[in-house]
Amino acid sequence: MNHHLRIYSYATKQQARGFTLVEALVVLLIAGILIAFGVPQFQLVIKNNRVVTATNELVGVINFARIEAIRRGNTVHFGPNTGDPNVGWTVWIDGGDNSPGTGGDNELRVWSAVPDGVTVTLSPANTFYVFNGSGAVDKAVDFTVCDDRAGESGSTITLLLSGALSRTGLVCP
Repeated sequence: MNHHLRIYSYATKQQARGFTLVEALVVLLIAGILIAFGVPQFQLVIKNNRVVTATNELVGVINFARIEAIRRGNTVHFGPNTGDPNVGWTVWIDGGDNSPGTGGDNELRVWSAVPDGVTVTLSPANTFYVFNGSGAVDKAVDFTVCDDRAGESGSTITLLLSGALSRTGLVCP
């Protein structure tokens, strides 16, 4: 009788040890396949989100400048930092000399550079734009936001003379 207890006890200890090597390898194989398909898709999502983020931030800059001009009932300038739209944007009230970044200017807000791999271009290119107190802008312009992938989708933001914005999709060159 004692002998049966030992066999039974030995069998239960043997069964309670965990996964077999084959089971662990199957789980690792399935996980590897899922990761192999998921990582490239995740990188695509990240790149698309960078374009969307840059587009939304640019719309925010333009809307902020327009709202400040209307709120103050006076002209408000906005333009790319150092003349490069990829370095960031500044909204300011001009100190009277009608040139950005000079003495007497009152900076209202500064935005940082666009995400890595994203490019903003202006057509026609200009150093700054001015909203008047009624929310109209001095020059109409198209802002194009693309990333470093040719043939992928980007955005065009059109700023009309009235100050209204429209956003359309485009295939980047």
